[in-house]
Order: sequence, then C-alpha cells, then structure tokens
Amino acid sequence: MMIFKRPIKQRKTNGSKSVKGKSALKTWEIPDERKIYEFGVQEGWQWYNEHQKIAPASKRISKILGLKKNSRVLFISGCYGDWTKALSQNGLRVTYSDVSKSMADGVKRLKGKIEKYRVFEGSQWPRKPGKYDWSVSFEPVALEGVSLQLTMMRSLLNTMGAKLIYSTGVPERAEVSRSVGKKIANLYSASCKMKKKHVFDSVRRRRRAIYVITLRTNEEARRKAWIDLQVLKTVRSKRKPKKRKEFTVRELLSTERIKRLGISKEELMESLDRLAALADLSRFVVPSGKKQVKEN
Repeated sequence: MMIFKRPIKQRKTNGSKSVKGKSALKTWEIPDERKIYEFGVQEGWQWYNEHQKIAPASKRISKILGLKKNSRVLFISGCYGDWTKALSQNGLRVTYSDVSKSMADGVKRLKGKIEKYRVFEGSQWPRKPGKYDWSVSFEPVALEGVSLQLTMMRSLLNTMGAKLIYSTGVPERAEVSRSVGKKIANLYSASCKMKKKHVFDSVRRRRRAIYVITLRTNEEARRKAWIDLQVLKTVRSKRKPKKRKEFTVRELLSTERIKRLGISKEELMESLDRLAALADLSRFVVPSGKKQVKEN
C-alpha cells in the first residue's frame, strides 16, 4: 500500500490562552506531488495502432459533450487518440497529452490535425490560470486512485473546468470519479454533475452510451486552486533543516512564493485543510512520502 502524502503540523493552544508543557499538534497530510509524479510516469503505455474502447465520430461530438466551438481543450491521458481526433475535427482547438512519448508519437503520425502534442503526467497540467477552457479525458485509468484528485483540482484553473467521460460498461468507475468531482466541487465552491449521453462509434459502427462528468469552475474556485498549487509547489521545493522531517506554517509564510500570493495565515491554513482533504481522496498511500509542517 502506498501513501502519497506529506504531513504538516500546527501547534494548538487551549482557546486564547497558551498551554504550557505538552502541546497538542494539528497535522495536515497533504499530497506529495513528487511521489505522485514518479508513480504516474511509470504508467505509460506503448503505442500500437489500436482504438480506444469507444472511438467517437466527429459529427456533433462538441455539442454532445457541451463544448463550444473553438474552445481550447487539454486532453489528458489521450491514449490512442480517437477522442482527440474527433474533437479536433469538430471545431475545437485540442492539445493531446499522454505520459507516454511512444503513444504521443504514434498518435501524431497517424491521427493528424491535432493542434498540439505534449508528453506529461496528467496531474501536472495546466500550470497557469486561463490557458485552457477545458480539461477532458476518456476513462483515465492511469490517474484513478493516484492523481485524479490533483488533475481535477488543476482543471479549476481553466476558464470552464473539466469533462471526464466513461462508457456505461464501467458504472462503478464513473461513480468513483463523480464522487471525487463532487467532493472537489464542495471544497472549492465549484459544481459537479454527471449525465448520460450517446455517441456514434465510428469503428464499431453503432450508437454507444456514455457518462459525462462535468466539473465547472468559477472565479472563487480558480483562486483557491491557484493558492493550493502554490502551497504544494512551496512544500515540494523547500529544503527543510537536517534532522527534521516536518515543515512549519511559519516557514511557509516566510517563503517568497507565499509572500507573493499575499495570503494571511488563516488563508494558508484553509489551503492546508483543502489539500489534506484532497490527499484523503486517494486510494493509495506512500509512507516514505510523508513530510510535516508545524506552527511553532
């Protein structure tokens, strides 16, 4: 069993009075981005000239999914590229991405007409607010249980949000992702819904039912996600003193990255609360990935 978390601690007081002697410590277990990334890059598949479980026809696919023409779409875990090809042929500006360079190269050779191709692990993008309108993925097996929660949280940086698509043959997986999306929506003041739709499979030549999970962002959700990502980046990059396994809230507040955000101590602790809740959404835990942050 693996735990992708880092502990962060805060010294508590009893009401408004200081407590002498033994002090209670609050611990935040937040996602360990580095461990998640290292695990994720091992999950890449090799390219074969195959098709995805559903290979949708391009006609009306944008309307079916609720995507406006010319929307900037980051397709995550693009696999064999059938969905990215259909979307790009139906008036969307699509960036294909996959953790496997072999897969990305194969799609680029055979699928064509996709605006951009990228090789990266899904939980690492997008990195800036407003660069894309939507993050989209079809049955992102490599992300589920490991980095799906971070991937969906990052999608809140988009102008619109995220779409996760599942065939109706895997209702339990769709329900797990919907549950993750609902919890993220509650944490970040966003919204999440799942609807059943139908597409035409251009390879199997028949109509197929799908579930479409939509995580929709807004200005408040975008700001919260940006703060949380900067906190994660600070913890990931900051060197801690030797012989100490934890970071402190005071140390985080003193870093240049957090100072530039202009957030208060209370806002930082709210961010840590959200990140701890995200870490709890993962089904995998890595003890060796733990780090602590306390307030002293």
